Amino acid sequence: MLPGTALNTATIARGQLLRRFPQYQAVNLFRPHIGYSTYHAAQFNLQKRFSDGLSALVNYTWSKQLDTSGVGNGASFLDPTTVEDISNYDDEYSYATYDVPHRMTANFVYELPLGRKKRFGKDWNGISQAVLGGWQISGSAVYQSGAPVALVANGFPGLGLGSIGNQVRRADIIAGANPQLSADTYRANARAGLAVFNRAAFAIPGDFFFGTAPRTLNGVRRDTYKNVDLTATKNFYFADGRNKLQLRAEFLNAFNITVFGTPATNINDPNFGTVTSQGNRPRIIQLVGRFTF
Repeated sequence: MLPGTALNTATIARGQLLRRFPQYQAVNLFRPHIGYSTYHAAQFNLQKRFSDGLSALVNYTWSKQLDTSGVGNGASFLDPTTVEDISNYDDEYSYATYDVPHRMTANFVYELPLGRKKRFGKDWNGISQAVLGGWQISGSAVYQSGAPVALVANGFPGLGLGSIGNQVRRADIIAGANPQLSADTYRANARAGLAVFNRAAFAIPGDFFFGTAPRTLNGVRRDTYKNVDLTATKNFYFADGRNKLQLRAEFLNAFNITVFGTPATNINDPNFGTVTSQGNRPRIIQLVGRFTF
């Protein structure tokens, strides 16, 4: 043993002897470039090419993404999960923190059939054309499943967090308990400040033990993401045929849909499972003017 260290004494702490490499005080591996992932998906597209003033596109993706937490102890800035047992890396293999089983997007542009050279109003005078002609509406919508969250427990009692080459300890999962709540219960609990998953399905691990829960669980996810943006556009055409004035009203998150933020993920936290933030922006209305010459 090295002189002057905690290992060169008559007695050695139990926690030190229980480490995987008890002859060392610290074994660290920072972001090792190891790991693997799998991704499977089916994609469907439905498109209406521009005709009669209308174009639209709908896309749906059904997928499954599994990995071992990116690059070793978490891909910096991308994957917040870290390794529980670096010596048993296969146990890290679970749902990726960006796994989104269902994602649907849709967008459209529609020129209203009103005004000169349109189905209705071909013979309108200048005033009617200026008020009722040249209108266009467009929009986009997104719906996607919430991504998984990783549940953790505080430290390694008796061992010391990080000093054994590990950065996190996870919760224990109770056998036979279902952690998932229905979508309606999830949102009702989020609004009421209650847990959005079944807290009774988890327990704090005992001292000197890793948690039994996997890195992520399919039934413990963030809120589904939903958003609709709409735009109303009015075009004014000048007699010279070159100049155009466009006025646009944009409604971002037009229906003011609330997406709840990430629930508290530490089982030692009194707020474990509750949501205290919003995961999207509130409705924004902005007016835009553009003159083309």
